[in-house]
Amino acid sequence: MPSGDRRTIFLPELAKDRILRNETFENCDFKGPAVVAFMGHINMSECAFAEDIEDVLWEFKQCGRTSGSAR
Repeated sequence: MPSGDRRTIFLPELAKDRILRNETFENCDFKGPAVVAFMGHINMSECAFAEDIEDVLWEFKQCGRTSGSAR
């Protein structure tokens, strides 16, 4: 998604029965409700959360790897 004017992206509409791969989002607000699982390498920079980060991101270990999920 190109940068420019700030956009609101509704996660339930964005994913709709598919896995997002190799996507770049800049200058946008994500709105839920949604559960998002980060798999593999991700890069989140210059992000702000409306809630405490500990309430938004959950970390868990599986098979010796650390994975994360956002609600």
